[in-house]
Amino acid sequence: GTLDSVEPEATLDVFRRTLDLDLESGLGRSGSFGNGVLIGHIGLASGLHLDRVWVVGLSEGTFPARQRDDSLLPDRERLVTATLPLRSEATGDQHRHLLAALASAGAGGQATLLRPRGDLRQSNERAPCRWLPEVLGVVDAGGSTEGLDTLGESWVTHVPSFAGGVLASAFAPTDQEYALKSLVRFAREHGDVDSHPMVQAGGPLAPGHQLQSARASARFTRFDGNLAGAVIPSPTQLATPTSATALETWARCPQRYFMEQVLRVAPLDTPEQRQRIDPLSKGTLVHTILERFVAAKIGAHRKPESTTRGWSSADRQRMQDVASEAFAEVEAKGLTGEPLYWRRDQVLIRRDLAAFVELDHERRHTNRLTPLATELAFGLGGAPPVEILLPSGQSFLLRGSIDLVDIADDGHLVVVDYKTGRSQKMTASDPHKGGTKLQLVLYANAARSVLSTANNAAAQVTSRTPVSSYYWHIHAASKYKVEGYEVSPEVQQATLGAVETIIDNIAAGVFTQHPEESTRTQWVSCDICDPDGLGTAEARRRFVRKAVSPALTDYLVLAEPSLAPAATFEPS
Repeated sequence: GTLDSVEPEATLDVFRRTLDLDLESGLGRSGSFGNGVLIGHIGLASGLHLDRVWVVGLSEGTFPARQRDDSLLPDRERLVTATLPLRSEATGDQHRHLLAALASAGAGGQATLLRPRGDLRQSNERAPCRWLPEVLGVVDAGGSTEGLDTLGESWVTHVPSFAGGVLASAFAPTDQEYALKSLVRFAREHGDVDSHPMVQAGGPLAPGHQLQSARASARFTRFDGNLAGAVIPSPTQLATPTSATALETWARCPQRYFMEQVLRVAPLDTPEQRQRIDPLSKGTLVHTILERFVAAKIGAHRKPESTTRGWSSADRQRMQDVASEAFAEVEAKGLTGEPLYWRRDQVLIRRDLAAFVELDHERRHTNRLTPLATELAFGLGGAPPVEILLPSGQSFLLRGSIDLVDIADDGHLVVVDYKTGRSQKMTASDPHKGGTKLQLVLYANAARSVLSTANNAAAQVTSRTPVSSYYWHIHAASKYKVEGYEVSPEVQQATLGAVETIIDNIAAGVFTQHPEESTRTQWVSCDICDPDGLGTAEARRRFVRKAVSPALTDYLVLAEPSLAPAATFEPS
């Protein structure tokens, strides 16, 4: 706020110096020491005389905190120095701090100890601090903490929950707690809060109460993503082409499709917090390297390279040179994370690229394949989109880019889509995985469409040319699996039927969340279903509760048949 007075257009150097000065200066305090309220670490109480003491967070894991050995200077190394404090001694320090804080209240002072029993981020109950029995004088030092929560002493107050604490308090310290107290008392007297002035139409809580009531019901409402009647353009009505990924997004989570494709809302990207290159950037990097490698081979000849030659030793070296160039590009963009991790990731990526060359060499010899096109674009970069005809006669425009198209000696096309994630176990008996894997069939149709109109001298491709389509996992953890199938009429019919279900439900306004059974992991699979990263248990219960709605039947049959009811009805 004061930087403008220093210099109207401050340079980065001036900003840095000003920030350093501000950070070095003390924060100051209000009033004089010894008067008012002192808030700080429990160690600050040592040696003070206080009128009242409150100690919060007296539960295992918080106080005492979990002690972990230092990975750089473990205790066994600290012992050698005889001067550095041991991590294992920190628990004893916390014990002494607690006793000193209680002693600071003096003979005439008062101390209040607060012990949280739960944590909103965890489902388990938290154990009391191990030193509570000792300081409370209920058992000998070192005794068990069992029974603390059932003590009937007059100096113990059991607060069952936040709502219970609000109701039990003699005085509401804030307007919000006063209003909550009024609502709970009203609900106890009348059975609900529907007729409370704050909840009735026009009241400040009316919208929130309506939302909570709707989501708690078994009905599929607008608060759950039911936008029937709203004008939501489906892919068949759009003049711009749609991607296979967008359609797959709806199959995984319709509400995510609505956020990303209709509202254009996405989670904020925080590249400064990355320690490693993120999966999306890594996938793009590997695709770029493979595209440049294969494209150079195709471009070196008017006709594709003979299938009997495969990749030479010079080609293997060229792959590594192409990788070095691409690595430098992503480094310049700041996408690689910490240097230590990035050096390791480069080694792993180079290993995967070397494996690709060897496996592709063998694949071409065995199946007599010749590279025909790489990054074959449609609906992108000025290339016309591909029209996809659905079983009902509807059609939509598709855009995308096919990683690799090979052609066999007999004219059979082979479409390959590179993947850097885990394998999907794709088979012709389950060709689209509940609508979440549509690329193989859609890209097979696109390849035929684009190449049949490209006047390609190397291959005569028509709308009836047989096509096989595969995911190739360029990753050691997936064992470099190639998964896919020949796009037979049966596979084509099943997959395009799934596409039609997706498009019809988009037009019908079905944008429910589809939370997984559990996401209690470090990886959040869907930011829409689990926006705070605390798990999807409640969202999943809500989804299952609303599965009886007829509006969700088509989606359930496609994405989760076990929840699709045999006979549906709309509950009141």
